[in-house]
Amino acid sequence: MDKKFLLAGLLIALVVFSGCVKIEIKEDIKANGMSDMSLIMDLSAIPDDPDSEVNMAEENPCDGMTEEMQAGDSPLQLTNITCTFEDKVLSLSGTLDRSNSEAITIDGDTFRIDVKKALESVNQTESAEQLPEGSEQLAQLKMMGFEYNYLVRLPGTLVKQEGGEEQEDGFVKFDVLGLPEEAFVETTTASTGSFDADTTTIIVGVAVVVIVLGAAAFFIMRK
Repeated sequence: MDKKFLLAGLLIALVVFSGCVKIEIKEDIKANGMSDMSLIMDLSAIPDDPDSEVNMAEENPCDGMTEEMQAGDSPLQLTNITCTFEDKVLSLSGTLDRSNSEAITIDGDTFRIDVKKALESVNQTESAEQLPEGSEQLAQLKMMGFEYNYLVRLPGTLVKQEGGEEQEDGFVKFDVLGLPEEAFVETTTASTGSFDADTTTIIVGVAVVVIVLGAAAFFIMRK
């Protein structure tokens, strides 16, 4: 069976069967535009249907997926791919070249990613196209227990973000089923705690004066 068709069938099943289904896409984007991407699709809540053409107990969507992506047969062009499918949980990871992506803009030390544009490269795959569009349909999926999250981390320090939730490890988490009209992350690699040579000299000089005066006051009070 075509593995793309299998993934499409799996996502169609998400809409048909109720239950807790989770999809998480995570990107750690470097300064050179290369992204360490991972995708986890937890389908363990979907029961097997022996009468269906898609039987998760017998099919492994990882079979042939690496070759398709590296050969350019998939819209999602990952390299260094690792894929596992165990207990109805698909784990896919690899390297994605975002250096020429329209989703990312670099202005000097400032990095900015448009989340909706970043997700386009993922949602252009045949499987993701099966997801319904529109706020009402997406709300129904969430009521069924369907979760779809996107986490991203850019180089440097977070300056601002819109539509997401900051995580302790520097990632920003977005609910794909409830993205606002504008969703982005902006960071900077510029140093915010450094001083120039003159400022450093002044600070050191003041510190020395304070120490000397403190020591003098201490000895005067002991007499």
